Amino acid sequence: MPLLKPGPQQEKSTDITPDREFYLFVAAITLIALLGLWGLKWLADDPSIYQGIVTDLRKGFKAKPPPSEQKK
Repeated sequence: MPLLKPGPQQEKSTDITPDREFYLFVAAITLIALLGLWGLKWLADDPSIYQGIVTDLRKGFKAKPPPSEQKK
């Protein structure tokens, strides 16, 4: 006779319930917002990056010559 009797088996649900779906949505939006804020901070830390992007946009993304050719 076993000392402990097994209790009723409960099946774990792997389905995404509406609550889980909402929390996943909130987590995804939060992650995107944090990445956006980090990107803005990154641009604010080095304005030359931003200036380079604006210059590229104005030029129409033309390829820049390598730095070795720019000095000649």
